[in-house]
Amino acid sequence: MSKSSWELIHSWWLILPFTFPIYLNWTAFIYIGITARDRKWISYGVIYSIPSILLTFVDSTTNSNEIIDANSLMGILIISIYLMGCISIIHAFSLREEYLIRLKALKNVKNDDKLRKKIAREYGLDDGNFSYNQEHSTRIKNEKSPISDEFVKDFPHTVSPSIDINNDPEDLLLELPGINETLAKKIIQLRQSGIYFDSAEDFGELLGLKPHVVERIKPLIVINTSGEETKIMKNKGRIVDI
Repeated sequence: MSKSSWELIHSWWLILPFTFPIYLNWTAFIYIGITARDRKWISYGVIYSIPSILLTFVDSTTNSNEIIDANSLMGILIISIYLMGCISIIHAFSLREEYLIRLKALKNVKNDDKLRKKIAREYGLDDGNFSYNQEHSTRIKNEKSPISDEFVKDFPHTVSPSIDINNDPEDLLLELPGINETLAKKIIQLRQSGIYFDSAEDFGELLGLKPHVVERIKPLIVINTSGEETKIMKNKGRIVDI
């Protein structure tokens, strides 16, 4: 279906304001308000319907043989209906473009929702998990690590993974972010005194490293306890035999 055909089909409600002598002009605004989910347009329809409702009520309580005078309540209501009918025609045409835009947007959202559910079914996911994973993936992609720029600046060199902090020599230890020659020598001295690292946290605490440096180091190291007799017991604050 072409764009012009689609717009023409979904503009059929513009006929309704022209039926104001039989009190149907207000139904156009109720219709577009419901289909486009706009309460404001529904309220317009309610306002346009008031003279028609009042006229129906007055007509039911008035003698049918009574002559309708322009100054009578009946006459005033009839004039009001005609005036509001003319206004509603102009009003309806002014809302047409916005209505079509809103309708297209709702249609696209509906189609996207159907596609999301179809993909969820194909991958065996429920809609809730799929929505979460989709949002989570998008957020992770868009978010920037709070420490990434800092480390690119401070440690521009590439570090090979799997450096054994309990056994590797000084030159390999120097490849770790934040480890200078002084700290590398301190690591060697600790190992020579029989102190080995149980975790990256132990490593950082003994060397006085900042938490964000420890987090950077974590994925680059392995913890292989040496075959020597002792290791650090951080919670006890002393060295014990094993």
